[in-house]
Amino acid sequence: MNTNKIVTCLMMLTLSTSTFAMLCPTNFQSISVGDSIDMVTTACGKPLSQTTHVSTTSLPQEWNYYVKSTPTDQATLKMTVAFDQGVVTNMSVNGIGVSNTAICGNTVQVGDTVKTVQSACGKPAFIMQGNAPQSVTGDENPASTKVTELTYNTGASIVTLTFENGRLVDKK
Repeated sequence: MNTNKIVTCLMMLTLSTSTFAMLCPTNFQSISVGDSIDMVTTACGKPLSQTTHVSTTSLPQEWNYYVKSTPTDQATLKMTVAFDQGVVTNMSVNGIGVSNTAICGNTVQVGDTVKTVQSACGKPAFIMQGNAPQSVTGDENPASTKVTELTYNTGASIVTLTFENGRLVDKK
């Protein structure tokens, strides 16, 4: 009975690791998520093209606007807009939470993008930006990721392999 359990466990381990394997677009050799760029180019050959860029995670931000309710008013209303991942998550006008407001002229609401708010309200008077999470590994900027894409021509289609910080994460 113990032998059956061991065989079953070994089969499950084999199946689970092969589930994450992919075939090279040029020669059908197996590559896996987590493989390095060097391992993939050794297995798959030279790509048609290679591009690399740095992607930065959008840190939480709070934008403050000081808006007159009418052009003749001496006083201003303070509008605060909180963003996470570039999307409005919270808004308040004079400290009162709102889900939408037209105080800038055009309506902005929770769920809008940074671009939408800036288009409606202009440049904020003050921006407070959150900090990147502290890295356990000592990386200087854990909020940035080096993204490399290798493009292969299979003859029938174009396949792009995406790497983050030198490790394979996706095949399209």
